[in-house]
Amino acid sequence: MDGIGRIVLLIHASNFSQPQPKVDAFPWGVLHLAGELKKAGIQSRIVDLNIEKLTEIHLRNVGCVGISTTSYAIGSALQAAALVRRINPLIPIIWGGIHPTLDPQNTIQHPLVDFVFRGEGDDVFSDLCKLILNGKSYDSFPGLVRKGNSLRDCPPVTVSDLDTLPPVPYELLDLSCYNEKILEVHTARGCPYRCGFCYNATKKYRSKSPERILADLFLGREIFSNARIIVFNDDQFFSNLTKVQELCELLLRNEINLPWVANCRVEDIARMDDDFFHLLSKSRCSLLKAGVESGSERIQELIGKGNITPEMVKEIVVRCRDYKIGLKLNFMIGFPTETIEDLQTTGKLIADCVRLNPRIERIAVGAYDPYPATPMWDFALREGYEAPRTLEDWGQWKGELTRLRWLSRSEQTIIRNLLFLTIPFDKPYANTVSGLWSRQPINSSLWSIWKKFTRFDFLCRAKRGWFHFVPERFLYEQLYSKVGVVSPLPKEIKK
Repeated sequence: MDGIGRIVLLIHASNFSQPQPKVDAFPWGVLHLAGELKKAGIQSRIVDLNIEKLTEIHLRNVGCVGISTTSYAIGSALQAAALVRRINPLIPIIWGGIHPTLDPQNTIQHPLVDFVFRGEGDDVFSDLCKLILNGKSYDSFPGLVRKGNSLRDCPPVTVSDLDTLPPVPYELLDLSCYNEKILEVHTARGCPYRCGFCYNATKKYRSKSPERILADLFLGREIFSNARIIVFNDDQFFSNLTKVQELCELLLRNEINLPWVANCRVEDIARMDDDFFHLLSKSRCSLLKAGVESGSERIQELIGKGNITPEMVKEIVVRCRDYKIGLKLNFMIGFPTETIEDLQTTGKLIADCVRLNPRIERIAVGAYDPYPATPMWDFALREGYEAPRTLEDWGQWKGELTRLRWLSRSEQTIIRNLLFLTIPFDKPYANTVSGLWSRQPINSSLWSIWKKFTRFDFLCRAKRGWFHFVPERFLYEQLYSKVGVVSPLPKEIKK
């Protein structure tokens, strides 16, 4: 393929090993960029590696390639960049997204990376593409890191007014590959909080107006007429309760009669009064998703969530139960300096939540994964975290517990045991496991028995902090590896 063309190819990297027949989430980063390119009169093409493989056909008449990737998806990003380089070495490859923004210094050193774009490109990426496609100079472009640049000259760029974003160009996607039952809407970017483990702690919080959110909902409903639920998929939906109140009133006034879910902070729920809860319920809020992280107040202080106490968590569990609003709680374990006693305290808080609200929608427990440039990154390195050094290392990175050098063998065992014992409370994952089991003879009944036993087992162990020795996990692994009558465990439980 000689020369370069006039089309901008936008690639959304994937952490799946193979393309999936259908996925829930859209490639939002590249989709928003495509909207700006369309507004500027530049033709673009989207390849979502979650649902398809990159081929030579996609590269026809392409003059610039942008790859958006997270840390988990770098393997597929490297494969895509290698194909672009092999097919046409003249096409410039620009890396963006969360990981390149957080770790531009290591990213730009790779031979398959020509440039790194830091931050949100909505306001300026189309201008950059015009310069590239027209063969003009783009030195000192905002947010653009070139090989040899000083990072001090390339701070991340952000969009100040989200209401100015163009409509989402859904027509660039094969919509049959996405879950038509879910209407996903973004209302804000960034976060006003500074959690030590979170990449969003580096981004200023900005929100769309309720009127713009409603317009996005109307557009989405035109495209997804069979949608059964609205997902406000922001990291933090409830930072501005006045905005949420106005939006709920707009939903009711315009008869958007669909249940909706959103992410929130524990303290945001705690500061809602009864009138606000009633409005949430009336507007059909069906699920709130909140990050608790730890039952240990010392660990909460360490990670920047010291204002969230176990008493506050239990209070919101009860209030959501009383108002019949579903609740998902996320917990995170394996932090530096976390002790066995801290882990036991977290286990006890999880058990208390289950007892207070037996119908709680979901409790998800995960292990801490350090990310570059997050507030706790340097601390994790000092404590012995074995960080990936190259993009190839990141491509193989799957959050292994063994990289967390501060964990003793006993602490690693307890973490794996907690992850195992809480599977029945993580309903989406548990349902996936159940589906895998049901493919085998007699396994549906076996799954039901195992789930009930493990739930009871966890609640009993949590009272006494008995997480050191869990022979049930060993038995489960043996049933999978030797007999094959159960499904595999999550990777982080085995590593």
